[in-house]
Amino acid sequence: MHIIKWAWLVVTIFCLSCLPWGGSAQATPTGIWQMKWSPDGEQLAMADWNSLVYVLDASGTLQHTLSGHSRRAVSVEWNPDGGILATGGADDRFVNLWNSSTGTLINQIPSSIGALYDGVFNLAWSPDEEYLLAISFDTFQFWETTSWTALEPSRSGTLYDAEWSPDGTQLAVTDIYYLSFFNGQTLTRDSLENDVIESEGDNPEQLSWSSDSQLLATTDRLDPRVSIWNVPTRARIGVLNTTGPLFSDVVFISNNRIAALTETGTLYVLDTAANVLATFETGVTEAHSLAWNPQLQMFAVGGAQTVIDESGISGLPLVFLSDVLPPTPTFTPTPTDTPTFTPTSTATPTATYTLTATSTFTPTVTPTFTPTATFTASATLTFTATSTSTSTPTATFTPTQSAPPAVICTATATNPSALVNAITAANTNGTSPDTICLTNSTYTFSTAANSIALPSITTPITIIGNGAILERGSGAPQFRLFN
Repeated sequence: MHIIKWAWLVVTIFCLSCLPWGGSAQATPTGIWQMKWSPDGEQLAMADWNSLVYVLDASGTLQHTLSGHSRRAVSVEWNPDGGILATGGADDRFVNLWNSSTGTLINQIPSSIGALYDGVFNLAWSPDEEYLLAISFDTFQFWETTSWTALEPSRSGTLYDAEWSPDGTQLAVTDIYYLSFFNGQTLTRDSLENDVIESEGDNPEQLSWSSDSQLLATTDRLDPRVSIWNVPTRARIGVLNTTGPLFSDVVFISNNRIAALTETGTLYVLDTAANVLATFETGVTEAHSLAWNPQLQMFAVGGAQTVIDESGISGLPLVFLSDVLPPTPTFTPTPTDTPTFTPTSTATPTATYTLTATSTFTPTVTPTFTPTATFTASATLTFTATSTSTSTPTATFTPTQSAPPAVICTATATNPSALVNAITAANTNGTSPDTICLTNSTYTFSTAANSIALPSITTPITIIGNGAILERGSGAPQFRLFN
């Protein structure tokens, strides 16, 4: 199992009334509120409620400590090339821009009058780097990033999350009751009917796009729910409802896989129909943020237990996808070469013979000559002609080398249970090699022990496929063939 816990410490008190966009704090919150990997997967930015922003490299080494917010840092966002890190605070009406290599402050972008009066608790950068969006309570602000000019004084509305589609054509946002869309270039709505998804009982919060810009995943602010949406049709194609805690974050890890994190640190991996493929306990009991690193195939999980101080880092587990959802091994049966031999001899054999080639070699030469020699089949073919005759073979190929020795099967398995028994018997046969031969048929597995169809192979075993097909039976649970 690959769980990396970076060695350093934090106790964070988190309550629903201590949200980053307002409310009176009943305790001084600490811990990581939001974190994101840089586009190249080399740096991890983390906003801490102690007002600091930390930048770590992929090995867990602290690179920069950025101090530029009044009390609580709550939002981070990388520009598309990873050279600039934008950060926001819950008590600030500005956005800080940092050089990601040096950790120096490049610019501080003030909001317009009347905008962002309750802090900046989320940020989104357009894929073409032309716009930056900052979200506050009741207002949000767009900037054009060439001159850092605000596009308008402000826009009214409470947004929880916002993210441009990877192709840049749409900007998806979640507000109090809706999942809705802006045109990604003009930042306007084309039609209210098409651009707002209103579903009774939904209160969308966090969102994530698939890399092909076709699907969206959302969490729910009031119910333990993850929804999967087909964006072109504006239809929900999958929903996971649980009886457990709320989901705090969600992220697409491929076009057909989604990861979702609960507030108590349980990591779910889902398919696009919201079927649960795996769950994993991260150990973070007050989890706020889930960051996916596609280059390293790894999650970072941050929350109230995440602490960064002079003694190091603690409470920030790194979880590899292979530990959550182990890859399924592929089994390719070994094909056998069966040459076609069609003699045109006028001899009448008095015996019936069957030529069965079990060699696994494939000759790569195709001789074009046609031998006309007189021959009498013998040795590996039992062939007795009643007369001596001259024949002209028209075989597809005539190998000049000697045929390899025939494979000797120590066991032959004609069905799934026989194959399981043969592997088990071979494992108990010490270190001597065993050869198990399959038949040219379909082996259907309906059950599996501990989600594994076949026993672990612990001694030298060769399995000759002979064109066999191994399949999972209809209605059978999902399992792997081999451990």
